[in-house]
Parts: sequence; C-alpha cells; structure tokens
Amino acid sequence: MENNGTEVSEREKWEVEKNFRQREMTLREVQIEISRQESTQSQWKNPLVLAILAASIAAAGNAVVAVVNGNLQRDLEELKSEQTRILEVIKVGGNPDKAAENLDFLLKSGLIRSPIQVSSLGKFLSQRVPGTGPSLPSAGVTNTPSTEAANKDAAEKSATIIISMLEKAQYSDLWDFNTSDWFKKLTTKDAFVANLTLGRARLGRLIESKVLSNDFSSFDPSSGYTGPIYAITFVNSYAGSRIFERIIVIQEKDGNFRLSGIWTDKADKGR
Repeated sequence: MENNGTEVSEREKWEVEKNFRQREMTLREVQIEISRQESTQSQWKNPLVLAILAASIAAAGNAVVAVVNGNLQRDLEELKSEQTRILEVIKVGGNPDKAAENLDFLLKSGLIRSPIQVSSLGKFLSQRVPGTGPSLPSAGVTNTPSTEAANKDAAEKSATIIISMLEKAQYSDLWDFNTSDWFKKLTTKDAFVANLTLGRARLGRLIESKVLSNDFSSFDPSSGYTGPIYAITFVNSYAGSRIFERIIVIQEKDGNFRLSGIWTDKADKGR
C-alpha cells in the first residue's frame, strides 16, 4: 500500500511539473509577442525613423513640384514660340488677306497647338471680313521718307483722278477701274452708280478744285480696315455749289491706290 501511495505521489508531482512548464512556455510566448509589438511601435516613434520619413516625404514633394514647374515652363516656352510664329507670318507688307492665309496655314499644319491660341485664331479667321485684319510690314522692309513721299503723291494723284471722273459722271468706269476690292465688298455696282447719280445731279460743272489736306493712317476704326490709308480733302467749286469732298483711297496688292470712301459737306455752311 505504501508503494502505491508513493507512486501516485510521484506521478502527481510529475503532472504538476509538466503543467507548470507548459504554462511557463505559454507565458514566454505571450511576452515575446508583446515585446515584438512594442518594438514595432517604438520604431515609428523613434526620432531618427521620423526624421528619415519626413525627409522622404519632403523629397517626394519636391520632386512633384519640380515636375509641375518643368511642365509649366515648357508650356510657357511653347506659347512664346507660337506667338513669335504668329508675329512672323503676319509680316506681309500690310496685306491682311495674306496674313490671314498664313495664320490659317499655321493652324492646319499643327504649328499652333495651344488650345487657347487655336480657339482664338480659329474664331478670328471664321469671322474675319476679307480685306481686314492685322498685318505688319515685311521683315527687313521699312518705309523710308522717299517711299512715304512717293506713296503720298500717288494717293493724291489717284484722288484727283477720282474727282475728275466724278465731275464727268463716269461712275461706271470709276467702279470698274478705280474702286478698291475692299469697298466693292460693301455694296453693289448698281447701288454705287445710283447713289452718285442722285447725289451729284445738281452740282454741275467743276469750276475749281484745290487740295486742302492729305492725311495718312494705317487703321480705320470705323470699318476695321488695316493698311495704308490716305484721306485727301478737296474744296471744290461747282456751278451749283461749293463743297468739301474727302476722297479715301487705300493701297491694294498691285501697289495702286483706289477708292474706299467718299465724304462730302457744304463749304458755305454758316454764311
């Protein structure tokens, strides 16, 4: 009986020891897991780790800013290049139709790609009236004083011929040979002849004609016309009355000056 008691006691002791070791191992594993989690968390709280992380974020941000600035700079340079192209192609010696043709070429060839530029130029070209629009003197060509004087004399001679044709009632020939294409787009030959016939019927024979002024401009704000424009004002004495007549002539592609407008007013008003 004593031996059996002793064996039971030893077995129980062994079971207790076994359970104790298992609990000890379990606790040890729990402690290891807790230590691992604390170690992981402490890494993110470590000042060195935070500094490295902040530096990385700042570097990434700088890289993004650099890319954006680079794109903006490239877009700006491209826009400047397009504007330079536009200025170059409208240097056609005061010919707005040729300038418009060159602008249309830039659009169709893809040399102008900025959405804003494409939209603005497309709208301008679609709404432009032939004979109007911006143009600049040809590159390397400037008007010297002698050229300006020659143009002024040619414009005045053309205006004098127009006055002579008006006095002789040569309205049909005036329309056919001495009226600008720009003016012909604004009215018809029948209306032109009819208005002159009715308006000048009572003037009679031209007795005396004198040039009062010869004024130059390159832009007419009332019509939007751009190009060499001369306004020659005459004081003309007719059999029926004495009037001021202003003849507006413009220089066309062939270099000749032709009629673009006529204005009259009584010279004896107020007397």
